[in-house]
Amino acid sequence: MNTVERIEIVLPGKVEPEGLELHRGPVPAPAAGQVVVAMEATGVSFAEQQMRRGRYYDQPPFPFVPGYDLVGTVLSVGEGVDRGLLGTRVAALTKTGGWASHVVLDAADVVEVPAGVSAVDAETAVVNGITAWQM
Repeated sequence: MNTVERIEIVLPGKVEPEGLELHRGPVPAPAAGQVVVAMEATGVSFAEQQMRRGRYYDQPPFPFVPGYDLVGTVLSVGEGVDRGLLGTRVAALTKTGGWASHVVLDAADVVEVPAGVSAVDAETAVVNGITAWQM
């Protein structure tokens, strides 16, 4: 029987890109009000590069999983979440945690990606779109 596992890229401290670590573990279960998203696309932006250098405002302490945004498909839902979200492609702004194969998010924090828009195209609009809007 094939068991799906969670794979994540961990930033252990101030390192060059080759110092990033690959960790494996079980796919987490969603709590009430949460969804598990199977990540399809995530970005590598200026923010993550600054985090890698320990220079990003309000970044978490090392070690952590970087990844400011992602697009993926809702794999499972927690109690109180509309089961209609299952199988829906969504986008989310995460600030951290996006560099993982499976991410637990609050259901209120995901936005449905319109049909016909690829995961890669949608992902480019998350942080880049918000940054442009804030400018």
